[in-house]
Amino acid sequence: MDDEKEWFEKSVEGLESVEENFSSENDVELSPQQKELFEKDSDRNSFYYPLHKDADYLDALVKSNPDKYKRCQLKIEFSHKSVARVLDKGSKFSEILICGRSKCGQTYMDDEVVVEVLAEPGQARELQTNETPGQEEQEDVEKMAHGCVVGMYPSRRMRFKDVEHPVLTCTLDEIESHLMKPLCKTVPKIHVMNDKVKEKYPALTKHRVEIKQIVNGKVEFKQFLNVDPDKREQYVFKVVILSWRMQSIYPLGAILEACIGGRDFASGLQVLTMQHSVPGVYPRQVIRETQALKLEDFPQRTERLDLTSRRVFTIDPPGSQDLDDALSIWKTKSGFIVGIHIADVASFVKVGTAVDEEAKRRAFTFYPGRRKPRPMFPEPLSHGVLSLLPGQERLALSVFFCFDKKGSLNMDEEPRVKKTIIKSTRQFSYEEIQKVIDGDQQIDVDQDTRKDVLDLHMIASQLREARIGKGGLFVPFEDPRLHDIDNVADSLQAHSLVEEFMVLTNKSVAKRLRQKFPHVMILRSHKPPTYEQLAEWREKEGNIANLVIQLQGKKTSPSTKLSVSAGVQGHDMFPQNRHVIVQEHLYHRICECLEEENLDEARRLLFMDSLHPLQCLAYQHWMEMMETAEYKCSHGLNQPDHYHFGLDIEYYTHFTSPIRRYVDLHVHRLLHADLDGKAPNCKAEDVVRLCQHLNNVNARQKAFS
Repeated sequence: MDDEKEWFEKSVEGLESVEENFSSENDVELSPQQKELFEKDSDRNSFYYPLHKDADYLDALVKSNPDKYKRCQLKIEFSHKSVARVLDKGSKFSEILICGRSKCGQTYMDDEVVVEVLAEPGQARELQTNETPGQEEQEDVEKMAHGCVVGMYPSRRMRFKDVEHPVLTCTLDEIESHLMKPLCKTVPKIHVMNDKVKEKYPALTKHRVEIKQIVNGKVEFKQFLNVDPDKREQYVFKVVILSWRMQSIYPLGAILEACIGGRDFASGLQVLTMQHSVPGVYPRQVIRETQALKLEDFPQRTERLDLTSRRVFTIDPPGSQDLDDALSIWKTKSGFIVGIHIADVASFVKVGTAVDEEAKRRAFTFYPGRRKPRPMFPEPLSHGVLSLLPGQERLALSVFFCFDKKGSLNMDEEPRVKKTIIKSTRQFSYEEIQKVIDGDQQIDVDQDTRKDVLDLHMIASQLREARIGKGGLFVPFEDPRLHDIDNVADSLQAHSLVEEFMVLTNKSVAKRLRQKFPHVMILRSHKPPTYEQLAEWREKEGNIANLVIQLQGKKTSPSTKLSVSAGVQGHDMFPQNRHVIVQEHLYHRICECLEEENLDEARRLLFMDSLHPLQCLAYQHWMEMMETAEYKCSHGLNQPDHYHFGLDIEYYTHFTSPIRRYVDLHVHRLLHADLDGKAPNCKAEDVVRLCQHLNNVNARQKAFS
């Protein structure tokens, strides 16, 4: 397929590529009769999983004996081995090893479970089991606590929640062709239907599989597929889970589709696309709605603040077309007013339309490296009428902040939110903005805009210092379009400029809407590690911890933040880190830059953690300790669940990228309801389900990208 074509164009033309040969469905419908057939237990097997326990029973176990029963999140590593990460605070150990399929239970990857502790660390010799994996080093096994799953919480399931018959992308087991291994490791293996092969071709069971089809809710035979032994590892299958009987070691499934992939980059990308259910072409009704949209059908200009005469510009990676945020600044007698202007997608895309439902299903734009992105909205919208393109009038939701002449935020004046009309004067790249900040006079920018950029940079620097302290040199860039770390490092201040204003806007909108609509607001929650975990990491990394640029401003205790300045002063506290290891060739290059007075290049080399072994390892260890940030409905949340540890912000949401993230569109609709004095058109239970969907897709999107 021509990779230059947009996905909407491919949809209209009805083109097919290898990846579209696989259906994008994540579940199938079975008739009641088929469900009963597949769920009926057999008398042939003696193996049985323990009976399911309800949530109240599990909670009671944990409460009555917290040393013996632990709430955990399950990580499946092999068919007969899982590791349970302890969620309860104050536990003497953080992980529990579970050996043996029966002890792992009928669980999915990432399930929240209750584990019974059978042996604490150091007591593994006393635990007699024949199910410990042979490849495990005995001394490593003995260091860990051992346990077994007592039960799981279906309401807290992370993967395929409320999906009765999920469809997974699988590869063949190394030995048996009736066993499939999901690439996503949701379950270790799936036992696929192969009765016809065993009946007709008993000698070919290792090299022939059955392809099925779902017709009117019934599983029917479609065809046989001969597996080429020389290409066995290249086969990829779509497999539906039909049931998981109490007496079946693995779920029962059926192969729906098959192909060969992984032979080159394109086919490898194809496998990843299938594995992570990456969306491709748009459904017919979405095509029709998109084609029917006309500019004159869009909302009128009435009751909007007209800013088309103001200097407004966008800053994005080069070549970007989905431009959903822009900046402006003007002086006042007391200082500055900064405007953050976000594409008003909610005024165009109405709830319940085919375009809206498809955007909700996709949830995010998927970015496959340097390949063409898979947009959440069709390109005529995401790259056209919604995008804040230069020279084009666009509707926006604008948030205005007041700053004094020194660039400090006026805390006494609440941010103002307005429905606006803007016209971008220029589309900048981060590299161009960095050159303006560096004082490069060769770049073609008028003096007024140049002054705007420098004023915004000054204010952003003040915001960053107020947020993470004087040692703060790095902010976490969440833009998935940034796939080249070298380009980020070359224009660090330009990225920080944009990021600080986006963080400020998201934080302000979250606080406003959390107070206005406490039952249906979506917050970005990031649970902190325990202070015991942080102290252990701090002790392990020593003074190097303060020198990790990507962790500047992070709290390691209630009163301590990581910072370079603290690291410079603290080498006596950590004699093992008195000297920082720098690669020899890098050291000489930094010295050359200093001799040449090329401070920007010296700064870039110093600030890249990936170039410095100890800083790189310290950051990797930090990330291994972190929880995953999640979207959560504000209804019924405990106060700690509001908090975003990574940004050290009490209330945080996503508002600034509605073209690329569906959660932002939800927040936009709430803000519209607030501005219009109306009640939001959603219920708490719907928002809870939406958050679960967004978290699932976000995990896929990040794994794919």
